Amino acid sequence: KTNAFSQRERLGATSKFPRWATAYKYPPEKKFTRLKEIEIHVGRTGVLTPLALLEPVFLAGSTISKATLHNMDYIRERDIRIGDMVQIMKAGDVIPAVVSVDREARIQERETVPRTEFTMPETCPECGGPVLREAGEAAFRCTNPECPAKIYRGLIHFTSKDAMNIEGLGPAVLRVLCDQGLITGIGDIYRLKDRRAELIGIERMGEKSVENLLNSIENTKKNELYRLIFGLGIRQVGAAASKVLANHFGSMDALMQADPETLESLEDFGHITAESVYEFFQNPRTRALIAELKELGLNMVCETKAAPLVHSEITGKTFVLTGTLPTLKRADAQKLIEERGGKCSSSVSSKTDYVLAGEEAGSKLERARQLGIRILSEEEFRELLK
Repeated sequence: KTNAFSQRERLGATSKFPRWATAYKYPPEKKFTRLKEIEIHVGRTGVLTPLALLEPVFLAGSTISKATLHNMDYIRERDIRIGDMVQIMKAGDVIPAVVSVDREARIQERETVPRTEFTMPETCPECGGPVLREAGEAAFRCTNPECPAKIYRGLIHFTSKDAMNIEGLGPAVLRVLCDQGLITGIGDIYRLKDRRAELIGIERMGEKSVENLLNSIENTKKNELYRLIFGLGIRQVGAAASKVLANHFGSMDALMQADPETLESLEDFGHITAESVYEFFQNPRTRALIAELKELGLNMVCETKAAPLVHSEITGKTFVLTGTLPTLKRADAQKLIEERGGKCSSSVSSKTDYVLAGEEAGSKLERARQLGIRILSEEEFRELLK
């Protein structure tokens, strides 16, 4: 890349990347190794994800012994069997994944190395609850609401940075507190202050760390409403959609009374998302949890949105972000937009004003071109901020 700003200005940028800098990417490294077994990981929404247990192999800078198999359809399409020699790579140079099977090795080893076809269990490996596959979904799900794996991973989501952001209550601490029976659900987090002595008695949980943890928990009672909505872990609802819900309805009570038609009328809310939100809040377990959290003092209203900090061409405009920007993180770009009175959407539509596109922008960029929506590079976006 060129370091001279005058040259950068002359060269400019395309809609996707600057002309003054080029990134060269090598093809991902791939290696073969033995698939020893397939285990099941149960997520917070009950999805059963098959995970490949591999003979350890060094790949792209680290030793890999596990890799995702995504879902049962993925396994069937590639005819992956336990005992196979499988080719693995790091998707995006980060997440190990099984991409293919060595068919020749299967033929050559048919007498010496047995192969076993994998089938999804009919009961949850964590709790023994029934497993179902809903029509139109690739995922198999544990349907037991009391499944400890679902509860634990739901707690991880609730306390995460993008949700309630409870400092000091990460996965490892949650695991200990769940194992000791101090936490069995979200409400128990806000009752830990009544169990201070038990907390101090836990190994590596001294008085100071317990005090910090309890203060952190107490402070999150004043969190913005969208954080609580996101933390509840509604299927199909991410952080952006949670903000839409909080801003539109203004309170948890109003949201709980929303009908599917009203929900579907919200920007970027399709039929599936609207039904998911409606069904979630109609569930008696959800209503009981909301009542419990309200009793514990959590904020249930959305404060009136402040006026934009900076008025500019962005005020009132809708942006869609796609791809990797040269210098800005997506979250930082979103913050800059929202500070200036704009809003970010997850999908491109006729209501979109700008698409901020970085490297490896995908279908959203193509959709924007089809609709004639203005596409911005990071440099053009920064000009718009001025």
